[in-house]
Amino acid sequence: MNKVILATIGACLLLCPVHGQQGAEKKMVISDFEADAGEWTGLTLGEAGVNPDNDSKIAITREAASVKTGKGALSYTYEITPKIIRVLALQKPLDLTGMKSLRFWVKCSQATSIIVGLGEASGASYQSNAHCPVGAWQEVAVNLDELTVDEPAKDPNGKLDLD
Repeated sequence: MNKVILATIGACLLLCPVHGQQGAEKKMVISDFEADAGEWTGLTLGEAGVNPDNDSKIAITREAASVKTGKGALSYTYEITPKIIRVLALQKPLDLTGMKSLRFWVKCSQATSIIVGLGEASGASYQSNAHCPVGAWQEVAVNLDELTVDEPAKDPNGKLDLD
């Protein structure tokens, strides 16, 4: 079984836009993991396409060893299955206009690779990956302009449109 726990500084997922005034950084909270798991869902990608993942577990944990800061963290637990990719997803439109980076903390029960992806309404999706060592909090910071498009033909301008 593999377990991934998400948290961030201030117990929220942050998107950091272009610096406006000197040293000023605007933060946009996507999820703070203090109340409930909100709209986070599990999906499977496999030979049968994209489907809900009824075998994984998404919950808010309050165990001190599993919380980076604040009172809660998002816990995603799943079994590793051949030919199935499991995805933790937040499937809702977000206006990311002016955003430069995405930052969060992750802690994994097994050493693994984390794929961070954003999708456009056109069907194009952009990704980046990060390594997650076993049992240690790892900060993941992704510059949005460095994400790689998965299928260039799906995006005529070849750039992630943040609106």
